[in-house]
Order: sequence, then structure tokens, then C-alpha cells
Amino acid sequence: MAINAPDKSIEEICENISDETGRKLAAEILRLFTDHGFTYKVKDDGRRYRVYCNIKKSKETLILGTMDMRKDFIVQLRVTDRSILGKLDELSENVRNRMLSGPDCRGEACRDCAAKYVFEYGGREYRKCHALMCNFIFHNPVEEDIPSILSLIGNEIAYNAKK
Repeated sequence: MAINAPDKSIEEICENISDETGRKLAAEILRLFTDHGFTYKVKDDGRRYRVYCNIKKSKETLILGTMDMRKDFIVQLRVTDRSILGKLDELSENVRNRMLSGPDCRGEACRDCAAKYVFEYGGREYRKCHALMCNFIFHNPVEEDIPSILSLIGNEIAYNAKK
């Protein structure tokens, strides 16, 4: 069942997130989106609770939600401004490590393989999958991760505003 954003306030959405840090992060992210006039929609199938946040109408920029019978909180981010991949040292260790350890691109088995993320960090080349459902997923972020995740999202908002 999909519920449009006007039917669910930020407070109502956060009530469905059991993790305190997740509630705080979700509220801050949703305020960023609403402050910029962007949309979000809620989907709840009883097992998982998802909030799809859009900067542009055609693709989600971000998915917030719960997994595994609503126990784990996740943030999934689509990075369109790839310049941020050259600034990983500015992010919290947990966020940086999660980005580096995300799934590698499977090459030709990947849909739209030309969109993969290729970057270098610490003298090593990384080839990460571009698919939102595969990469840049932050499971159960901790308090120290909030500024880094908000920075990534703010960067995406600024980047897409220039287009």
C-alpha cells in the first residue's frame, strides 16, 4: 500500500522506526527534503516500512526504511554527484567503510553497467554498482554518522539544484 506524503507527517513516519538514531536521522532527512520542496512517499507492507524520497520525479534519490520485520533501519542513497567519492576522508569512518565495502559492479551482468561508480581511494580502485538497491546502503547508522549522511544528502540536493 502506498501512502502519499501529505497523508503521513514526519512525526507519523518516525513513529514507525524503532531505532532512536534512525528516527532522528529520518526526521532530519525528511525536513531537508520538504524544506527544498521535494516529495516523498511511504510504502508499508507490514514487514518493511519504506520512505522513498525524490529530488527528481523519475528516480528515488534516497530510501529510508526498516527491514527484517522492522528491526533494522537503513538509508539507501543514490549518488549522482560523483565528486563526493573523492572526499571520503571527510565522512565518518562507518559511512566511508560502508561505501567502500558495498557490492562491486558485476560488469555485464549489471543493468546499465556504464553507470557504475569507479573511483580511487587509498591507492586502490573501486568499481561499485550504481543500482540504488545494491550500493551505498547504511545499516543502523550511529549518532556519529548523522552529519556524514546529511552531508551526502545535502551535496546531492545542491548538485541537482544546479541542473
